[in-house]
Amino acid sequence: MKITYHNDSGHGWYSVKRSVLESMRVLNKISSFSYQKGDSVYLEEDYDAGFFFNNLSSQKLDSIEVIDSYEDISPVRNYDRFSLT
Repeated sequence: MKITYHNDSGHGWYSVKRSVLESMRVLNKISSFSYQKGDSVYLEEDYDAGFFFNNLSSQKLDSIEVIDSYEDISPVRNYDRFSLT
């Protein structure tokens, strides 16, 4: 699984497919500090991403590739706040 880490000088977010969060049954644990666009959820790096990574099995952690994407001002800041709907 490829996960992109979107970050700027102030904060960062990990993009994860909504369907992955649904299959893990953790979608209802994601805070409004995360964002969403299309079929991706951008997990804020402090709480939501930590929760996500802590809930992955060790087997799945071996198959994750994190790609870094830095911009002066991340476009993630302009996406919709995460909601269950």
